[in-house]
Amino acid sequence: MNTNPKGQILPMVMMSLVVLLLIIAGMTTWIQNDSRTTVKMQKDSSSAGLAEAGVDRGAWKLQSTTSTFANAQAGLAIPGYNFDTTYTDIPGGTYRIKFTAGAPGSRLVTVTAEGRDDSTKEVRAISAVY
Repeated sequence: MNTNPKGQILPMVMMSLVVLLLIIAGMTTWIQNDSRTTVKMQKDSSSAGLAEAGVDRGAWKLQSTTSTFANAQAGLAIPGYNFDTTYTDIPGGTYRIKFTAGAPGSRLVTVTAEGRDDSTKEVRAISAVY
């Protein structure tokens, strides 16, 4: 029986290096996948942010004058707010806005905005009821 540990150090070092190599390879793959997911989520939020900006602009327009809100309640098309104008004032994409009257007799107006990211061509829409 050999009690001399000198010959056992090299295999233990080699095993440790193999385990370390497997851990590093796994972490590299995990970080790459996480980076891809982060970039995709950032681009997704861009189109949603554009749509939200459109809803904010629509709410501002509705509050600008009482006649604007009354016309929207009546179902009259308001130029620039019937998906007929594409706004480009925010870098990175475009958005469109539409006003829709509520049910007859109600005093509600729905503002729907559609945002489109220029880089991914992704489209998101958001609605708000006023």
